[in-house]
Amino acid sequence: MIGILGGTFDPVHLGHLTAAEQVQRVARLEEVWLMPNARPPHKVDGPYASAQDRLAMVELAVQERPGLRASDLEVRRGGVSYTVDTLAALASSFPGATFALLLGYDAALQIRSWHRVDDLLRAAHFAIFERPSVELKESDVYALGFPPERTQFLRIHTPAIAAHEIRARLQSGKSVNGLLPPSVAAYIYEHELYGARRKPVGV
Repeated sequence: MIGILGGTFDPVHLGHLTAAEQVQRVARLEEVWLMPNARPPHKVDGPYASAQDRLAMVELAVQERPGLRASDLEVRRGGVSYTVDTLAALASSFPGATFALLLGYDAALQIRSWHRVDDLLRAAHFAIFERPSVELKESDVYALGFPPERTQFLRIHTPAIAAHEIRARLQSGKSVNGLLPPSVAAYIYEHELYGARRKPVGV
């Protein structure tokens, strides 16, 4: 089974990568594909970097991480990235493969707001993992319609890193050392994303 970790990845950071690696190991997945969306359905503001830049950063981030892979499926498709459409595209492109959607617990609790949610819940496998400082309650997830026979719960430990805090640090010229892979930080400074103008000492 292959895990799909979708998101804006604006930018991709060590919290995303740690979660992906731990989920792969705990759930015994063949691979985890990190899939930046083209245009997120739920975000009012942002993304702050283009889809192509966000994909490029994910591609850089996974280069030295066996078991992780960047997927350009949603970026290539363009438009609003609805997960139910992504699953249909994966089934068409990779017949015989089984995919599991990897969701943080906070995202899982919002599932009823997703596009064609009942179709999604009928079709997909799910692996739901804890987020920092949030206690996972399986009963709350099942009450939303997640299928018990296709839903796995994972307890992992990831650093509490938020993309909006990284963007704020970059905008103000503060160091992002320890928050981003060095290759991603270098890309951001090279392309002056998120208001970054120069590389702070120690990055």
